[in-house]
Amino acid sequence: MNRIAKIAILGNGAFGTALAHAASFNPFNKVEIYCRDPAVAEHINTKRRNPSIFSEIELNGNISASSSFKDVVSGA
Repeated sequence: MNRIAKIAILGNGAFGTALAHAASFNPFNKVEIYCRDPAVAEHINTKRRNPSIFSEIELNGNISASSSFKDVVSGA
């Protein structure tokens, strides 16, 4: 039986973005990235790309971002 797992990634730098992208290839993972900058989180959510690092890579649909630390880690 497969269960949805929430994966919290704390930081949207090179390592955090790469880790989130790798974790997103498991369709049972819901990956959420914590971003200090709300504009970066919004860009990731709407454009499916991190504007500051790896901007040429489209992120998978099961990745979302938030500037709320509490929301990202809740349930992870």
